[in-house]
Amino acid sequence: MTMLEIARELNVDQKDILDAWSVLAPQQNWTITDDLLLSSAYIDTIPNELRSQLDQAKGHISIISLAQYLRLPYIFLSKQLDQIVVKQNYIRLSQLPDIIMTSNYFERVKNSILESLQKATEPLSMFKLQRNTDSLDTQETLFYVLLENIIRNNELKGTFRGRREKSIYVPHSYRDRQISLITSLLEASGYIEYETVEQHYGYNNPKDLLLRQNNDLQLLDTCAITPSLLEKLQDKIKNVSTTGYYIDMSEHVPFVFTATDTASLLDIAVACIPKKQRPSILGSRFVTTTEYLKSIVSTAQSYLDRRALQEIQNEKKLHSGKGKKKLSDEKSTTKLTDEEIKDYLVKEQNLNNDFATFAVPVIRRSMQQAFTKALQTVYIAPTALNNVLAEPILRERDTLRDLRRKIYFTRQAVLLFDDDSARKSLEKYIVRQLGLQFLFHVAILNYLENGENPGEDIINTTLEEVMKEKLTKFSDDQNDQYGITELIPTVLNGKKADDLISFLKDTPPDFLGLDSLDENTQKDTCNSVTKALTNQLENTPVSTATAPLILHLTSILCFQALYHLPLYVSGKYVPHIIKQVSVNLNSNDNQIISNAHTMIMSSRKDSSLFDPNILQNVYDLGLKIK
Repeated sequence: MTMLEIARELNVDQKDILDAWSVLAPQQNWTITDDLLLSSAYIDTIPNELRSQLDQAKGHISIISLAQYLRLPYIFLSKQLDQIVVKQNYIRLSQLPDIIMTSNYFERVKNSILESLQKATEPLSMFKLQRNTDSLDTQETLFYVLLENIIRNNELKGTFRGRREKSIYVPHSYRDRQISLITSLLEASGYIEYETVEQHYGYNNPKDLLLRQNNDLQLLDTCAITPSLLEKLQDKIKNVSTTGYYIDMSEHVPFVFTATDTASLLDIAVACIPKKQRPSILGSRFVTTTEYLKSIVSTAQSYLDRRALQEIQNEKKLHSGKGKKKLSDEKSTTKLTDEEIKDYLVKEQNLNNDFATFAVPVIRRSMQQAFTKALQTVYIAPTALNNVLAEPILRERDTLRDLRRKIYFTRQAVLLFDDDSARKSLEKYIVRQLGLQFLFHVAILNYLENGENPGEDIINTTLEEVMKEKLTKFSDDQNDQYGITELIPTVLNGKKADDLISFLKDTPPDFLGLDSLDENTQKDTCNSVTKALTNQLENTPVSTATAPLILHLTSILCFQALYHLPLYVSGKYVPHIIKQVSVNLNSNDNQIISNAHTMIMSSRKDSSLFDPNILQNVYDLGLKIK
């Protein structure tokens, strides 16, 4: 009873009850908690009440529910139950101190959960398992505590994905079965979409899952492919080099491939091919070769000639009163549009429309160069110039185009030299020798285009004195239509190369304006010079007389192989070249070229020191180095 109830029944103050209680409680073994006065007999009934309530609740009860039922303070009852739980072998988990369970109940529900997990052959939702487990449909917290206990104390043949109510138990048997199915689909078709993998087994990242099964797979954007399928597609790509045509890879890959998949596949396939054999890829879809693209341009020559003639005829009608140079300036800026190039490719070369679209940006520059040349050729032949001079003019233009490239890129090569004195000396050579040749041929072209023929002996001369004399008289003899008069003193006096390079790059003759000095031109020029030097070396016999030439050619070939720039200089600069390349050549090649240089210099004073084996070594080095 409560103290208030006793006081009311006896009609006394609560203070009197407390005073009496303090005397009687020790004698009668009574207990007071909060405002409740409890006899020992009543406290002894608590174990029976607990057992009765556990039976009614089918094996488990919360202390708070029992406290409410017995109308006892929670803390007092909890302490009383601590001893009872131990004595009666009840279960009270540290994670759920408010719940008391019988041993039978604990084992029964735990075994029920464990049995469900062990029997599972498909993914099992823990939320559904809790709802379907007897006596746990409303005991979510208790379920997950029991589940953690099961996971900790048992070796389950499965994996849990997620936490608590979102958790899914995936049996290993299900996983293995699904992965086997995925592997079969992959092997049968040579590819599989990630979406398909997720449909069959959505509990792993599809890319990670596939790579664990086969680390040789190639992962694309939406699917993975086997090495065997990649090899088949690579064979098709390699065959392009043999057929000399092009293929549309979107027609050769599985129909489910996206454009991104095809592009990724091409990147992977082409990366496996040696650099020198790699095809050209257009629009991440078409595979072709550089040679085929060049053939498109060469095949277009008749079209370009027709187009150039039409352009010139139209210009003449519109500007009949203009001078030749003014008209030439306007024609040199005439551009082919991308649309007309594409239209020609589709209609006259019968190329695929999409292929033509992607090919145009690649061949545009070559087509424009060929068109510009066609404009010049067509202009020269039938008009103001007689047929006798047409061919020399074209030849001079080609010579100047070649010289411009050699001078510009040789200057870039010279700037790489570490030795200041070598760099200055080489720059003077560029101006005095190559610059002289360039201005001389500009002057010759000027004479020819004005209808004067200086004569083959003058045109083809290699004598410096003849060139200098002709240039000295040039400004008095001719109307300088290419603006070289102010540059002549600079070249003749061997001044710095800056003015010459500026002229070549920024204000060259109009017919050279479209000849870009970009990386591709640099590569073409370097390859051209390398090929010429190699041919010269191959045709040079190994002898005492040719030793300096062989060393000269080999040293330049080594420089060009290291720096990928043409170096068009005389044998006088061989020591500078050897010094520059020595720091980058491997030790064996460096020793070969150094020994050859020492031997050649020594044998000049004493012919008995000449060693043909040393010369043969440097000769072989020149032919092998790339």
